[in-house]
Amino acid sequence: MKHLPSILLVCTVAIGCIGKHQALKTDFIEAEPQQVDQEIRMATAIDNLQDAMTWMREDIQQGRIDADLGNIYIDNMNEAEDLLIEYIKNK
Repeated sequence: MKHLPSILLVCTVAIGCIGKHQALKTDFIEAEPQQVDQEIRMATAIDNLQDAMTWMREDIQQGRIDADLGNIYIDNMNEAEDLLIEYIKNK
């Protein structure tokens, strides 16, 4: 249970957080408002995952988290990011 805050961070970032991402540019003029909202949310989720990966790398470098555990979290966040990008590209 000592790693619970990190697990909650990963879950929160992967599930509940949402913003912007360069790869997700949309022609907002022709898009439906709901589509724009959904793309903004997906982009924010990707942005937040990228931020969390950066923070995790810093925590590993500073010794605030075990490197093996931190790298597991980073791998999981990378996978979540890839899945979100794939979903957006294929919709």
